[in-house]
Amino acid sequence: MNRLILCPGIPRSGTTSLWTLLNENNIINGLNKEIHYLAVLHNNYDPMYPTQLIDPHRSYIIDRNIERGLSYPYSLENYISYLNSHPVDFSQSYFLLPEDFLHEVNDKLRDYFDIKVILMYREPIERLISYVGMLENDSYCFGVNIKNKRDLFLDYIDNPKLQTLYSDVKNKFERVFGEVMCLSCEHFFVNDKKHDELAKFLEVPQINRIYDRMNQKNYDVDLFSEDLDQARYKLKDSLDFYATLIS
Repeated sequence: MNRLILCPGIPRSGTTSLWTLLNENNIINGLNKEIHYLAVLHNNYDPMYPTQLIDPHRSYIIDRNIERGLSYPYSLENYISYLNSHPVDFSQSYFLLPEDFLHEVNDKLRDYFDIKVILMYREPIERLISYVGMLENDSYCFGVNIKNKRDLFLDYIDNPKLQTLYSDVKNKFERVFGEVMCLSCEHFFVNDKKHDELAKFLEVPQINRIYDRMNQKNYDVDLFSEDLDQARYKLKDSLDFYATLIS
C-alpha cells in the first residue's frame, strides 16, 4: 500500500521548510506543495477565514489546479487518482476542515494509502501575527478589502475556535486518522533527534537536516502591549499545548 503524507497545517509554522526537507531527502517527490483540493471540494470555509477572501482564493486555486491537470468540478475519486501519482499534500487550508468531512475523506483514502499526518506548530502569538499579515497581503493581491491587521488580530484572539486551536486540531486529526506527528517549527529544524523521530514515524531509514530554511518571511502587525497581554491570556490553551512540544 502506498504511503501518503498529509501536512494540513498549521499555516505560517514552517510547512514549506518541512516540504523542502522531505524533498531533499527523497522521501517525497512533491511538484506541488499545496493544491487545496479538499478545501474547494468541501466549499465551506471555517468562519475564522475572512469571507471577502473566500471566492477569489477559491477561483485562484481552481485556475492553478487546471494548469496542473486537475479539472473542475472536484470529487474524492479524482483526488485519489491525483494522489496515486503524487502521494503528498501540504495544503494549509485543511486544518479548518470539519471532522465529519475528514472522516468521509479518510474512509475513501484508507483503501488506497497508508496515511501519515504531520502537524507543524509555531509559538501561537507569533504565528497568528504572521498569519494575519499574510491575510492582508492576500487581500491586496486579490484586490479586496478586509479589516485592518490589528482589528483582525483582536477578532481572532476573541474567537473561541482560535483560543483552543492547537489542541483542537491535534485531537480532530487523531480522531479521524489515528496517530499524528506534531512538530514545533522553532525546535524541529535544529534538532537531529526530532529528525530521527520523524523518520521512524514515516518508516524511512533516515532524514538528514537541511540548513537553509524556506519561506521565512514574516508579516508584521502593529500591536500595543495590552494587545499582546490579551493574546497571552486568551490563547493560554494553545500556549500550554505548544509548551508540551518544546519541553
